[in-house]
Amino acid sequence: YLKKRRLESGRLEAGDATSCAFRVGEFSPWLKVNHLAPDRSEKGWCRLVVIPGGRSRSDYVLRFSHTLFAAGDTDVAFTYPGSLADSLQERFGYYFPSSWLDKPIIPEFTADATRYASYFYEYEDWDLFLYVFTQTDNIQHLDGVTPITRQVYQIIDRHLARLLDRLPEDSTLIIASDHGFKEYSISIDLNRLFQQLGLLSYASGPEIDFEKTLVFHNLWCVYFNRDLLDLEELNRRGIETPAGMSADESLIRYLRRAGRGIKAGARGTPYPIEFCDVAPGAIGHAPDLIVKGTYGDYHVEFWNLKRPRDAVLRALGPDEKWNHTREGIVMAYGKGVRRGVELPEMEIADITPTMLYLLGLPTPADMDGRIMAEAFESRALARRPHYVIEDLGVLSRGESVSDEERETLERSLRSLGYIR
Repeated sequence: YLKKRRLESGRLEAGDATSCAFRVGEFSPWLKVNHLAPDRSEKGWCRLVVIPGGRSRSDYVLRFSHTLFAAGDTDVAFTYPGSLADSLQERFGYYFPSSWLDKPIIPEFTADATRYASYFYEYEDWDLFLYVFTQTDNIQHLDGVTPITRQVYQIIDRHLARLLDRLPEDSTLIIASDHGFKEYSISIDLNRLFQQLGLLSYASGPEIDFEKTLVFHNLWCVYFNRDLLDLEELNRRGIETPAGMSADESLIRYLRRAGRGIKAGARGTPYPIEFCDVAPGAIGHAPDLIVKGTYGDYHVEFWNLKRPRDAVLRALGPDEKWNHTREGIVMAYGKGVRRGVELPEMEIADITPTMLYLLGLPTPADMDGRIMAEAFESRALARRPHYVIEDLGVLSRGESVSDEERETLERSLRSLGYIR
């Protein structure tokens, strides 16, 4: 059956002009499909099964499996090297990143993910092996803490038990989450607030009209339109520009006041939000402000580039209440790791310098995070010196890749949303 929540409108069409044969009563291979709806087009995969209709020998019914929406473009190769993709398809029948899963099939796909992890672990004699399980995030967004959620965690726990049995004696296992989960009751649509303040405009469709928009939000990041932002534009939009303040300072002052003033209901219940400065010297496509995303029982919506909701604040439905919180988990196991101790508060940025240290590699002096020294025995730390490198220019360059390989990798990363 199709995922009704996502496919209540629109239609499916074949993604490839290919044909395949499969037996009655058995599912077809995974087929590329396009989901066409009035306001969007999405790519993904599904399987088909033909079963007897029951009324006559020539009467059959065609049924669809769950539709797995792609995390990126289905036509872009995301496995490197390409020969590995062929091996995975041959061994597992399918292997692709899905952007979301239906609740009933998440345990099945979690079990699949543990098989992939085992395959990759045995694929080479790794110095560093990283694997990300996305299913725990997926199920808690949909179901909170339930028997299905526990089942997903238990499947991964059993995989970790098998991994520990064959972990080399000199290895260290680190288990970490980039965030935790919490139940919320209210969601804030920040772009709707910006629209009400006259700072953001939408085109005729669901997309933001960036030429007319002064401020927009996405992924808890706030961006200013530098082509528009000046004191004259702020005055035109009714924003106070105190003497001696720049356009940036005046706009930030205005946004912080607006964020503190969000209220709802007849009693004017406050739901303030906090805008934070971006660290000086930030590189790349750094935002102009960062909004704190989570609070007591409410949060700021994360994905936020489409046309907003009808109101700035809305009550969350049963399958929307669970969302990210900043506090996650970290655990360590292996030779030299202290047993049975509770670590002080760590940051996700501490994971990478810790891994570099365990690999005997230097950490840059300006690197975010620190080594999780509290996790290791003092004698283990004494045996392993810590190298700090002040100038990355002294490092030798790694083996370069061809322009074709670089282009392929960049297309894959761009399709999956990791780079712009």
